[in-house]
Amino acid sequence: MPRPRGLSRQLILANEDEFGLQYRALKFPGRRRQSTINTQRQLLLDSLCDSLLWSAGGTKPHIGQLSPGCQKCVTGDWSCLFINASCNANCFYCPTAQDRVEIPATNHLSFRHPAAYASYLQQLGFKGVSISGGEPLLTLNRTLAFLRASREALGTEGHLWMYTNGILLTREIAGKLAEAGLDEIRFDIGATNYKCHNIAAAKGVIPVISVEIPAVPEALTTMKQLLPELPELGVQHLNLHQIRLTKHNFKSLNERNYTFLHGEKITVLDSELTALQILSFAHHNQLNLPINYCSFVFKHRHQKAASLRRTAQLDKRPWETVTQAGFLRKLSLCGEPAQLQKQVQLWQIAGVDEGLWNQAISQSRLQISPQLLAQTHWHRLRLAVSYDRVQLMQTEKPEPEDWQIQMEPGAAAQVVRRAASAEFLLGPAAARRFSEIWCEGHLPGTLPAEQRIFSGWESIPEGLQCYF
Repeated sequence: MPRPRGLSRQLILANEDEFGLQYRALKFPGRRRQSTINTQRQLLLDSLCDSLLWSAGGTKPHIGQLSPGCQKCVTGDWSCLFINASCNANCFYCPTAQDRVEIPATNHLSFRHPAAYASYLQQLGFKGVSISGGEPLLTLNRTLAFLRASREALGTEGHLWMYTNGILLTREIAGKLAEAGLDEIRFDIGATNYKCHNIAAAKGVIPVISVEIPAVPEALTTMKQLLPELPELGVQHLNLHQIRLTKHNFKSLNERNYTFLHGEKITVLDSELTALQILSFAHHNQLNLPINYCSFVFKHRHQKAASLRRTAQLDKRPWETVTQAGFLRKLSLCGEPAQLQKQVQLWQIAGVDEGLWNQAISQSRLQISPQLLAQTHWHRLRLAVSYDRVQLMQTEKPEPEDWQIQMEPGAAAQVVRRAASAEFLLGPAAARRFSEIWCEGHLPGTLPAEQRIFSGWESIPEGLQCYF
């Protein structure tokens, strides 16, 4: 894969800033090793032949069908609720401290009451919910209450799943979870030193049983021995994800002499290669177990963009567009008022829907839908392009006219729009090129230099992360 030179330098500096002096203790691949590990990764992928499937723009390789929950995740139709921040395991790879019992939260919003969360799910149109933690079984009554509320909100078509280390799971608790509406349970068997006896409590009770674990390099041999046994235990899916470095797990990861990778966040190279080795092993041994590698770039890029796209719809004007990356694209024709008025008259004569433009802001600026770019006469006109980001923010003093979800007495989730970019002014030729690439979707093999500036707001980078 090509190395993004300008972007890579920015990411390296951001990674250095995040960890400060600790950063110097980390081992990254040099240029010679980058070539070697790129080849190694490609050989592993090639070894999967026609069995390998790709989802989410090449960031999620898998063999076999994705679990129902993963399918909802790929389409961006799910909400992940962190039911608490407390855990009864001590996994070396855990990215956060798990020593608090916090209010259930998602996307910087907290929900004391299940009914408030149910309202949030309905108003934003979610089709799936995952319950995560910490360990959800440490607050079982709370977990059950939020599962019931989620089931009522989503109906029978919604998919509910839960992550657990399984330590506290019993047949009785599994029955309560199923009764509350749980469709899928995911076990982190790394938390129990790869002991799987508690999975039996869910077999035949909860419809879908999955194992979801980080791909731990030291556990590769153990996983190869365990893989043939998982279907017999009732496991229907295996999800592997890449270990990420955080300030919380820095010491434990660095002590293991891992090789790290730069990126939007620092990740473990050995973890990705381990995941691909497990996929290759399962393929060559013809194991009847769907396996999915959930890469960090999938989590960071696609999950983040899906969340942004959903909230962007809450504040979208008819002439604006939500991009693949989740930003509101704003286009404005700029010129003399008389010239703009002449253009409006031409659209009116052609019978163009008048909801596709707006002149409320300025007489010298006309906000337009990208549909109008092909019908624009560019004489003495230019195109202004900018992007906004929309978020839901919790507030104790919501403005009554704004869109909001009541969280609890005196608090609400309120839509906040902020500029995500500067404004770019394009002449006629550049405006036509912008329209062809970003509005009409005629992406060339190599993006023209003058259009690359828009890619971060317009699109999600494809493929697994570059090694640098």
